[in-house]
Amino acid sequence: MRKKYNALRSNTYVMQIFTLMSGTLVAQLVMLAFVPILTRLYSPAEFGVYSLFFSVSNVLGMVSSLKYDQAIMLPRSDRNALALVLLSIFITLGMVVLVGLSIFLFDDLIISYFNNLGHVIWLIPVGVFLTGFLQIFNAYSSRYQFYKQLSVVRVVNAFSVISVQIGSKYFIQYQSSIIEKLKLDTFIQEKLKLYPFIQERLKFDAFIQEGLQEGLKFDGLIIGKLLADLISLLSLIRHHFKRQTLQFFSVSRRRLIVNAKRYSHFPKYQSITVFLNAISQNIPILLLSSLYSVEIAGLYALTVRVLQAPIGLIGASTREVYYQKASKLHANDENFYNLYIKTTLGLLKIFIFPLLIVLFFGEYLFGFVFGSRWNESGVFAQILIFWFACGFINYPSIVSYSILNLQKIQMRLEVISLILRFLAIYIGYYLFKSYYISIGLFMIVSVLTNGFSIFFIKHKLKKITT
Repeated sequence: MRKKYNALRSNTYVMQIFTLMSGTLVAQLVMLAFVPILTRLYSPAEFGVYSLFFSVSNVLGMVSSLKYDQAIMLPRSDRNALALVLLSIFITLGMVVLVGLSIFLFDDLIISYFNNLGHVIWLIPVGVFLTGFLQIFNAYSSRYQFYKQLSVVRVVNAFSVISVQIGSKYFIQYQSSIIEKLKLDTFIQEKLKLYPFIQERLKFDAFIQEGLQEGLKFDGLIIGKLLADLISLLSLIRHHFKRQTLQFFSVSRRRLIVNAKRYSHFPKYQSITVFLNAISQNIPILLLSSLYSVEIAGLYALTVRVLQAPIGLIGASTREVYYQKASKLHANDENFYNLYIKTTLGLLKIFIFPLLIVLFFGEYLFGFVFGSRWNESGVFAQILIFWFACGFINYPSIVSYSILNLQKIQMRLEVISLILRFLAIYIGYYLFKSYYISIGLFMIVSVLTNGFSIFFIKHKLKKITT
């Protein structure tokens, strides 16, 4: 037993995954522990607006650097990697400005889509900025194997999100109760007539309170996530400055141009692929809110949030370490077929137990844990669990496309996947008027496309080996 333990500790690959996984585990446990409180503070409609907001900002944010962030891991030279970081930052800032201008020009159209919550849409550029920059510094931190710092950041992020999301709701409720008591207390009102300046101050406070109530009614969830992401970003940047890995003055204009051209297949193919994939992943939120209602989108959003917990726990950590390890093997002209098979089968074994639990007890568990008004989220979970299982074991194949320079093929697959997912939801609506059928058809299409991707990469790597 001791020999196995020592062998495990000496396995760098496993320990790197464990380091990232431990931080993600704590973060996911914190998030899951407080979700039952959030579901009792916020309604499905509020979750729907929150999910719609981040569906839009994440779709744009994920491609804000034109995916040069994914190339950061690949160069042998640290200076070339730093050049890609700087290039990604410039492009992301340009994208944020472009999104802001688009909102300014088409605000009426966008506001109508967001349930006339005008103040929400002006937070979209902030969401794009944070998503884009976090991608860049996550990739750069993985290159330097700052896995411990990434782990800590994820834990802090989880506590920050929950603190603001819960705190903002209680703050508004507390302030509202005080003002209502003052309004109803006739003795206090009579006394206040003697002090007009206090009355005016209370009227002003009530006006501000009403505005805050309208804003935070739907924005407490959104603001909590944005503030948490900002804290995470600043923490990563601070760590890089401390380690002196952000010496941007050493990057020449020529080096920027050379690396932009060398990795031009990322903006040409990978950015389009990721954009299409992001739309494919978020298309249920975007379509369910417009075809059915924002409440249905909110119920679906909770399902996704809960089912993504095991994926966030192991899948994301495995992907980052696998990408670093496989990229290094490929750069040294070594094949990583065995690493691919080992990682994929390992993920499959891990997910079997959660799949069975959700499949047989999903509706009961969701109703018991999150409240009776979320029962339908449990039914959604029973339908979608097969998609999440395939998505969970699909992580190695997704990053393998980039390593093998198969972005063009991946882009074509994403186009097909997007079209099929779009049709699946629309068929469920127009032919059956049933969001259950829409979600079911979406699940079937997603399982088939993920399965194809896994076996396609396996075939390619095996071909290289032979």
